[in-house]
Amino acid sequence: MRPLKAKHCVRIVGACVTVIVRRLKIKHYVGITGVCITVIAYVLSNADHHPFVYRMVVPKYSTSISTLKRMQEMNCTLEKGDEGFREISEILKGYFQTTIGRKITRIKTLNQGVGVLETAEGKKMDQYIELQVSFSDEPPLTGKFYKLKSKIEETYLHSKLLAWKNRIFWAGIAMTLIAIFM
Repeated sequence: MRPLKAKHCVRIVGACVTVIVRRLKIKHYVGITGVCITVIAYVLSNADHHPFVYRMVVPKYSTSISTLKRMQEMNCTLEKGDEGFREISEILKGYFQTTIGRKITRIKTLNQGVGVLETAEGKKMDQYIELQVSFSDEPPLTGKFYKLKSKIEETYLHSKLLAWKNRIFWAGIAMTLIAIFM
């Protein structure tokens, strides 16, 4: 066997370094991606503390919650075309038995407070908001609406991202661990 010349040694070392650097790059990219996915899933899991998540992922929920907060002021009036009117009117239609042909034109806050609500478990105290709901071709209806926030959550708080947040979190952790042990 012939001895290796210096230029051949440099080529071999260069090839080994290139392979290692390429492998390190892939390892780093996988690790960074895993950390990013984990952080995104953490933010999704704690969306209550980060309101921008709701605005990005489920904008109708964000709009209806901000409108509900605004409606909790006395004499607040929502009319067709106002921000959140469409979302809140859809929620209110669920409270009426015959809503198919009704078009809500105006919603006015009259009062708010705590009242007795009869449920299947019995009577319990709960918050309500008293509203006057005007329709296009009928006289307005006045009533106390309980659990508006929970109705909004049931209706608009649906997103595959929010439903998969735990799986996304663990996928990020797995990618990070793969990068560490790669």
